[in-house]
Amino acid sequence: MYKDGKCGSYTFYANFPPEYTQPEFDKISVLGNGVYAVSLDSKWGIQVKDSVVVPIKFEDVRKLNQGFYGMYTIFYVKYNGKWGVYDVSSKSLIVPTEYDEITFEGIGIFKVRKGTKWETYQVKSSQSENPQSEMMDSFLKMMGI
Repeated sequence: MYKDGKCGSYTFYANFPPEYTQPEFDKISVLGNGVYAVSLDSKWGIQVKDSVVVPIKFEDVRKLNQGFYGMYTIFYVKYNGKWGVYDVSSKSLIVPTEYDEITFEGIGIFKVRKGTKWETYQVKSSQSENPQSEMMDSFLKMMGI
């Protein structure tokens, strides 16, 4: 949806009325059903439904993976030319933006590269012993369910 040179989103869920967001972004890219990369003043963030869940302050944002039940709760983010990982549930970086490349290895485990050196990065967490359950709870909260 476009108005006065700005973009808004339109999301359709089966058996629910469609949802619209006001045109306020310069660019929008669909990442999944109801999940969008949004740009304003050449900075990027993530919008889920009608809420920005990753701040619009990064050079680039990408979906990390489609996790449990098709949800997205963590995203690759680029800041000052370096990559990190942003967690929606904690509203913070779980891998700092200081790497040239990052790959997802499993829940809380990433391979990171600085220059030519690769290493394993283990996310330090004070979360419960059941991260899958917390991820699902976070996703359901984002979706307003």
